[in-house]
Amino acid sequence: MSKSEALTHTLKGIRPTSPARQIRTWALNPLLAPLVSAFFILAGAPPTVSASAIFFTNQTLYNTALTADGLSTSSFNFNSTPVQSYATAAGLTIDGVNFVSPEGNGSYYLVTAPPNFCCNDYTNPNESLQASAISSSFYGIPNGSTTITLPVGTSAFSLTAFTVQAGDYTNSGHDTLNLSVNGSIGQTTTSTNSGTGFIGFISTTPVTSAVLKGSTPEDFIDIINGSVSAPASVSGVPEPSGWSLMIVAGLLVGGARCYREWACPRTKANS
Repeated sequence: MSKSEALTHTLKGIRPTSPARQIRTWALNPLLAPLVSAFFILAGAPPTVSASAIFFTNQTLYNTALTADGLSTSSFNFNSTPVQSYATAAGLTIDGVNFVSPEGNGSYYLVTAPPNFCCNDYTNPNESLQASAISSSFYGIPNGSTTITLPVGTSAFSLTAFTVQAGDYTNSGHDTLNLSVNGSIGQTTTSTNSGTGFIGFISTTPVTSAVLKGSTPEDFIDIINGSVSAPASVSGVPEPSGWSLMIVAGLLVGGARCYREWACPRTKANS
């Protein structure tokens, strides 16, 4: 046997490694493909899901639901807020909640009113934040609303309010209030004699803002208090998605080693 034949015979006994084989990776192994897919699903951004808001007009039931969901809640009111106008694009921020009340004509309406202010329409012992009516010829408001921007991570919000009718001093103001959250609308009603209405929602996903509107022209909304809730965070304990990622990562590492043994068997040269 010539030297060239001997060399050829020797090479035939060595498992070739082609460029195509070199670029094969463990990720292409059919056994590991489901794990790879699961990893990227869990590690990537969560799917876009429309928030489903559940509305409450009974404060007791609302508070019970907050407790059942394990949400951490902070309350606010306006009793220590300076009595003045906040009719600007910046509005008023209290305890991380921002209120802005555009009139629909480039101007803004937002003012705090002291307890039992002026006349029968204000027979309430709390300072209130008065937001725009849905419209008012008395004040030249064509399309009023109130945008409420919420702290990051908020999943529940509530407010209590009464309504005041412009130009009326007989305490007859009453209205239906509409709170819009991610396309869903909840309603509550106020009654005469400064009777308050409660509206709150709990969402399955975090909510960044809500819009409050009245239904009757000239009826201005006086908010007296509210609350903001978010999931209670526990540091040091991975969330379910975190546990899933760690489990999948472990499986991928183990799978990679198994595939490496399958695709690249040890020889005397690399053992």
